[in-house]
Amino acid sequence: MVPLDPEYAETLGSPFISFIDLLMMNKHYNCTEKCTPDTSAKCKNDGFPNPRNCSECICPGGYGGPLCKDRPEGCGAILVAESDPLEFQDTVGNNRAGRKPREDFNMCHYWIKAPVGKKVVVELLSFSPYGIAVDGCIYGGVEFKWQEDQRLTGSRYCSTEDANTILTSTSNIMPIITYNRIYESITRIRDMNWLPADSQTVDLSDGMGESNETPDRYPTACAGKMELGDLNDVSLVPIRVGRFQDGWQGQFLPGTAEIIDTYNLPYDYGSIMQYGGIR
Repeated sequence: MVPLDPEYAETLGSPFISFIDLLMMNKHYNCTEKCTPDTSAKCKNDGFPNPRNCSECICPGGYGGPLCKDRPEGCGAILVAESDPLEFQDTVGNNRAGRKPREDFNMCHYWIKAPVGKKVVVELLSFSPYGIAVDGCIYGGVEFKWQEDQRLTGSRYCSTEDANTILTSTSNIMPIITYNRIYESITRIRDMNWLPADSQTVDLSDGMGESNETPDRYPTACAGKMELGDLNDVSLVPIRVGRFQDGWQGQFLPGTAEIIDTYNLPYDYGSIMQYGGIR
């Protein structure tokens, strides 16, 4: 399977539940209706109110805090893009744990911020070690969230051959996520400079952290008994039924058609639910 956007070639086969997956399931079980707009959190960056606590938000990858306007807690940093290039190196994982895959991921979150009205330009100088470049970057990698719709998974890279990849943000901030669950991985990135922006920009609050603990990528949202949602929407993407355990198919498939309702959400290359691309 080859993505239409070649930057997402290594993103297909993601080991994570994506934000779009989580939002789609919350819509499917009507969990998003538990929070009324007037009394719920005003989420930034396309987050949505947590049905278990409507005063807080569930955030897309790369964003955190009660309202999704902060950098997620934990290791990483906020770096300010200047007119002169800036290089930094990230090491994530545990080389003392050997090369047996760990159950949980270690993650670090970076923000590169340019002045409001500018775009961020970065270059992936190198990624190591050699040998963990597999489909979906399931053992370790680096994710760049450069796209306009920040709900979507960013493009991921985990090969030594990805060196010299250049990406440009669509706003004045680019979240970068490094993750690992085997040995350790080292990512070297150059913030090349910033460019004038021709799209809408955002100015976000700082959020710092220092730990290297594995966070919950997305918290469980809908509490209580789940009821089936409406499956009449026409925006449908096929799935391979064999990827679900026995007995799951009836929850998602109306009749005998091998389709799943995406609730008018955009296709996400990092999704594990929107499997396939033919209507």
